[in-house]
Amino acid sequence: MKVQSHNDEIELSDDRVIIRRHPGDGAPPEEKVLLLRNIVAVDFHLGGVLSPGWVVFSCAGEHIFHGGFLEATQHPGCFVFNRYLNSQMTAFHQVLADERAMLMLPSDPSLVDQLARLSDLRERGLLSESEFASAKTRLLA
Repeated sequence: MKVQSHNDEIELSDDRVIIRRHPGDGAPPEEKVLLLRNIVAVDFHLGGVLSPGWVVFSCAGEHIFHGGFLEATQHPGCFVFNRYLNSQMTAFHQVLADERAMLMLPSDPSLVDQLARLSDLRERGLLSESEFASAKTRLLA
């Protein structure tokens, strides 16, 4: 699952969150990769009319982020978005929460349970058909 803001994007891919920043001026994009198993806290705020939304990921070994927008923008695990992306970011946040919850389950859920979970995510509109097909292929491999 991927959400793209004006210059940046955030992606939930397999077992990781990837934040890509495109600084412009011909500079190469910067990429921050966060493994789901290392994320210990997520601070999520929706955008408003006058303020952007943001999500900050705190990882094991880091100080857990608690702050406002200005502090968030200084955090390396921050993604900023405008209010027009609120619904996409809410869906992203829910899928992320589901993925993190799956990490806490016993290490060997049945294949049927995993397929049912994927199907549920697709039916709720949190996974596209291509994301569903990709995840299903990985499970059945």
